[in-house]
Order: sequence, then structure tokens, then C-alpha cells
Amino acid sequence: MNKKIKNDRLASNGFHVHYLPYADDIRLLPKNDTTRAANDEVELFKNVIRGLKFKYRSDKFENPALQTLWRNIEATALNKGEPDEFVDLTIPSVENQNRKIAGFVDELKQMIFPPGYVMGTTKKSAAKRKVGFN
Repeated sequence: MNKKIKNDRLASNGFHVHYLPYADDIRLLPKNDTTRAANDEVELFKNVIRGLKFKYRSDKFENPALQTLWRNIEATALNKGEPDEFVDLTIPSVENQNRKIAGFVDELKQMIFPPGYVMGTTKKSAAKRKVGFN
């Protein structure tokens, strides 16, 4: 490289190869007309998102890997049997989230699932054949 001119190079970095498709590989995809959500559905989901939002402050969360390391070092130095318990605040509290959106759950279920749907049950399929090897 020439020291006087920074961008002057004696050897190139090579070249890029772009594979061009054959004419048979190029095709037009049909346009899918997707259904849009109704305004009341959008508003309901906006309310759910608002309920789950919180103001993030980095000083409220400790690094779980570092805290576990420091607790292990402390336990080793003080000859403790096990390190102190560490509560990982980076994992969201499901109970807290459920409490925040409790008012919207019934509306969401009615909107998403068909009438008469029972959660946790599946339709019984026809009995499967047993294939045995003799």
C-alpha cells in the first residue's frame, strides 16, 4: 500500500460473484389479498400492549450471569454450602402480566376462538392402524 495515498492499493480484494438466475427460475408470485383486522380488534390489542408496557431502566436489572458468578465466588470464599438465592429480574413475571391484562382475556378469547371452542381439548381422530412386523 502506498503510504502517501491511503486508498491506493497494490492488490485488490478480489471480486464479488453474483449468480444470475435462469429465465425458468424467474416467476411472478400471485398477489395475496390478506384480510385486515377490524378497528375494534386493533384497539383491543393496542390496549393489551399498553397494559404490558413498562418504562425500561437499565439500572433496575442486574446481569444474571455476573450476579450468579459473584454469589458463587462469595459462597466459595465464605465456605458456604450453597450460594445465596438470586432472583432474575430479566425474566418477566407471568402472574404480573396476567393481572395486567385480566380485563381483556375474555374479549380476546371470543375474538380469536370460534364459538363452542373448549381450550385444551382436541378432536378425537380415527383409531390409528397398528402396523406389525411378523
